[in-house]
Amino acid sequence: MIKENIITIPNFMVKVYNKRVKLALPIDFRGRALVVGAYFNPHWQMATHSAYHVIFEDGTRDTVKANHCKGE
Repeated sequence: MIKENIITIPNFMVKVYNKRVKLALPIDFRGRALVVGAYFNPHWQMATHSAYHVIFEDGTRDTVKANHCKGE
């Protein structure tokens, strides 16, 4: 991962799932999380984030694919 591709974005809450949101079932729900940053691939469309850096409600941190998140 290239450091320049990590950007700071306004914080917002998302629901995180184990697989893509369009295919996810209620059993795939991981939890609610606060997005604190994003990673994007410059070879893709510039407005598309490919991953989010999130902090879950229990305090754990993770990087999840953007298509595994649904905004609230």
